Amino acid sequence: MIYALIIYMLSVAIPARKNYLHSSQLSIGVKAIHLIITSILFIYYFSNFRMMLWNLFRNGTEGFYTIKGVYAYNKSTDLIISILFFAISFFVSGLALNLAVRAKSRKLLLLTSPLIIIATSFDLYKFTIIESISEKDNLFLLFIILFIGIFFGLINLFYNIKPGKNIFRVGDS
Repeated sequence: MIYALIIYMLSVAIPARKNYLHSSQLSIGVKAIHLIITSILFIYYFSNFRMMLWNLFRNGTEGFYTIKGVYAYNKSTDLIISILFFAISFFVSGLALNLAVRAKSRKLLLLTSPLIIIATSFDLYKFTIIESISEKDNLFLLFIILFIGIFFGLINLFYNIKPGKNIFRVGDS
């Protein structure tokens, strides 16, 4: 997490200030909410991507499988979920940096949010089953999807109302 925070701060500090953070058209609160949202997205997904990448480096393709031999669904489904979440983690990390640095890609976030929600939900469900935090329960999976859906819904709502939209208008000029 510390690595992700350092990378985020170094990547965003100077370019974002040059692109839109010095704008007097935006309130400090809107700028702060925008940076908090992008930092949360970047830190969560970059940390997961980094852990999965190191696991792949150490264990090869076996890094996508669980060490405990416990599967949330079955071996091939868990593999597909892991690969999908690995790709989504890479994508969302880059998207969060693009949102933070250049104030671009608001529509791309909106369009890809359903895929991000599904991939993240299934991976979190798989993690809770493997770590024995929960038993296999479709109602729990629906709860995770609903929770992450509300989270991304609030993010998209912020970026589609006037104060959040203004970040992207200032970034264009």
